Amino acid sequence: MNWRLQQIRDLWQRATRALGVAERDLASGDPDFAAARAYYAAFYAASALLLADDAWRCPGMSLRAFAIRFTFPRFRGAWRCQRGRGP
Repeated sequence: MNWRLQQIRDLWQRATRALGVAERDLASGDPDFAAARAYYAAFYAASALLLADDAWRCPGMSLRAFAIRFTFPRFRGAWRCQRGRGP
């Protein structure tokens, strides 16, 4: 298995694990921790999707890059990494 596919699987596993913890925390009456875990679940899932779509170009990628890449198609490819930072 190549490096990219392994990274995608690892990120997706983190996302599903974080989502499971968020659901458990919410069910146990701890909405603050559930929200934090849900945020990380979304972050890991978005990171996996960016990597799968070959949009992972620098270490500073974030949910903003995800929004630009998948929510606003007209901006596709419009952002660039500068000085090792994301958009």
